[in-house]
Amino acid sequence: MRRALLSFLLLSFLAACSTSRSGRTQLTTPAPLQGFSAVYSEFDMRLQLVIATNAPACSAAECAADRAFDQRILVLGKRLAEIAFRQHADLQLRFPRFEFVVADKADAGTASSAGGIVAIFRGVRRLELDDAALAFVLAREMSHVIAGHHDENVTTSILVAVAAQILFPVLNIGALFSGSAATTAAATTAASSVVTTTAVAR
Repeated sequence: MRRALLSFLLLSFLAACSTSRSGRTQLTTPAPLQGFSAVYSEFDMRLQLVIATNAPACSAAECAADRAFDQRILVLGKRLAEIAFRQHADLQLRFPRFEFVVADKADAGTASSAGGIVAIFRGVRRLELDDAALAFVLAREMSHVIAGHHDENVTTSILVAVAAQILFPVLNIGALFSGSAATTAAATTAASSVVTTTAVAR
């Protein structure tokens, strides 16, 4: 009981709850973790880009449409970024500017990082959105950055990892499974041989 109470107090000091301007309660990242949050969210965004399916190579007409779409993204993004920095003066302390990137990915999706990078997948162009709808897509991804959702996700991940490290030994889950490990292994081996035999028989 004493260890559980100590764990709770430790977790309380690691992160604090605050209320956002919209009134939503959210986790606040401690100052030392904010730099880590930017790196982690950047890695996560790049991982999403690596996993996503690449867009096929464009023909002459498609390439012209892609360039026009890229230009629209830059113009709309610049306007939205100017408004965001005017309305949220504290953004300048977190990162110097928003950066808009069109990724050659077939899916219609978006991604962002805590450092202000907003990636729009090439598949969004094929949706043929007008400027208002496209601005909404960009603004939605920018709002994740402005509201600190990336920082909140990293803080939550760290808290879950710390809680798991503290609670699992307390609950002694390892001892629970080690007693029946030999029985489970034998049953698994028997089951796999039955499945293999059945597969061969067919």
